[in-house]
Amino acid sequence: MSSESFPEGTQDEPVMDQHIATRQDKVDGIIAQTRVDVRGLPIERVIDVLRQRFDDAAIETDNDELARLAEQVNA
Repeated sequence: MSSESFPEGTQDEPVMDQHIATRQDKVDGIIAQTRVDVRGLPIERVIDVLRQRFDDAAIETDNDELARLAEQVNA
């Protein structure tokens, strides 16, 4: 990007619209990364990792959803 667009090389407006991720987008991303990181580990460990990642992402979930998603990770 050329600095000619903004005086003194500052960016004073958005360059492009930002995609706002839906809850499902975030969940899908967490599942994909967790699959890479811990696939095949005991289900209890996968649930613990998912719980931490959902907490870090400020996504509310419950034990039933975590168990179902952990099964997807290990599938």
